[in-house]
Amino acid sequence: MSDLQTITDGASESIEGVDGLLHSSERPGERTCEQERRWRKERVAGALRLLARFGMNDGAAGHITARDPEDPDTFWVNPALKNFATMRVSDLLLVDADGRVREGDGPLNRAAFAIHSRLHQARPDVVAAAHAHSTYGKIWSTTGRPARPADPGRVRLLRFSRCVRRLHRRRPRPRGR
Repeated sequence: MSDLQTITDGASESIEGVDGLLHSSERPGERTCEQERRWRKERVAGALRLLARFGMNDGAAGHITARDPEDPDTFWVNPALKNFATMRVSDLLLVDADGRVREGDGPLNRAAFAIHSRLHQARPDVVAAAHAHSTYGKIWSTTGRPARPADPGRVRLLRFSRCVRRLHRRRPRPRGR
């Protein structure tokens, strides 16, 4: 996908496609803390740009987080109301467990904090998490009926919703959260 824009703010390594988001030439244990931080932040910014590319570019209703490798009680998150298509590593906010922005400029998405802080606190093994509102997902949630599979986007949503339903049947949700 050579038409994806570079997202690394001038770093020596750029991400220009899905393959660059998923694979690294080094294993995580071989990177310094700074290199690991940069690698995670690049993936968050790149994933947000991919969400924009696939039509899930609602800056008020979507967020991706990644734990900071040095301080696992903090995480990097996209700021509220920032267009995903223009997201860069330098735009990300470092947020602590109390919702204070430790690094970065821009408004904190309070919904992102509410969802992701609890997730990261409850699951220390989770490094990154994403939450988005796709067009077909919004239609499905408002009508109460699954969208008919008339195009690839709807087919992916239906497959995803079936997987989610299977997971929810296997694991009861904790009450109160």
